[in-house]
Amino acid sequence: MGKENREYKDSMFVDLFYSDETAKKNLLSLYNALHDTNFQDDSLIHKWN
Repeated sequence: MGKENREYKDSMFVDLFYSDETAKKNLLSLYNALHDTNFQDDSLIHKWN
C-alpha cells in the first residue's frame, strides 16, 4: 500500500475551515456537531495567530 498524501488532506481541511468564504459557517457547524450545541452567531469566531 502506498504512502498517503497528508498535504492534500491538510489543504482540504484548511480550505473548508480556515480559508474558504464559508469557513466560519463550516467551523461553527463542525463545533455544533461535535458538542451537540446549536450556536448560530459565527461573528464570534476569530482566527488565532
